[in-house]
Amino acid sequence: MRAGNPPAMDVLVDHFAVSVGADGSILVPKDWRPFFGGDQPGRVALARRPGPSIGLHPWRDVRKLRRFAAGKMPDAATRKFQAELGVPCETVLSSKSRLRLPDDLRRWAGIKTKAMLVGGFDHAEIMSMKNWKQFERASSNSLALAVRELGL
Repeated sequence: MRAGNPPAMDVLVDHFAVSVGADGSILVPKDWRPFFGGDQPGRVALARRPGPSIGLHPWRDVRKLRRFAAGKMPDAATRKFQAELGVPCETVLSSKSRLRLPDDLRRWAGIKTKAMLVGGFDHAEIMSMKNWKQFERASSNSLALAVRELGL
């Protein structure tokens, strides 16, 4: 648990295929609501992530994201990540667990009618189905290689 306002749940795990509404909104699983502040409408932050995907962050993490985006970067990989992250934008997760994704972020991430919502420990990632399949394939290949190297 974190100091300050600890979430009701420690980490986000699992993944869900979600439909994107005509207004660009998705439904966040109700059991993830405590992580983002409970049953009331609440502010959350969206940020570009490598992949490309959209990071969904609880509002309590916004200062940390902004410090990172404005800070001095020690190496090229981190500078690249900073450039991709950009400035997080504020939006609202409704009391009915509906989250509207801005058009520019959906276009940037390649999200059209379906998306994958992935728990990423301290945030969620929203990615296109195409990017999810590539990620899943790469993860499966890495796991298979690790198993072979261990002789299992």
